[in-house]
Amino acid sequence: MEGQPVVAFTLNKGGGLMRADLAQTSGYRLLDRAALEAVHQAAPYPEIPVELKTDTYPFKLPISFVLK
Repeated sequence: MEGQPVVAFTLNKGGGLMRADLAQTSGYRLLDRAALEAVHQAAPYPEIPVELKTDTYPFKLPISFVLK
C-alpha cells in the first residue's frame, strides 16, 4: 500500500491539538488512520509565535507512505 492522505488539524496558541480530520483520503483506510494517529501522537506542538497574533492556527499536512 502506498498513498498520501492529507490531515487538516488546528492547534491552540499553546501548541495543543484542538482537532484533526482527514481532508483527503489515500484510498486506504489503514494509511488514513495511521496519518491521523501520527498527528495525535506528535502533540503537543510548539507554541504559536506571539507575532502571529492568533489564538488558533490551522494546518493541512500531506503524509506520504511510500514503499521502497
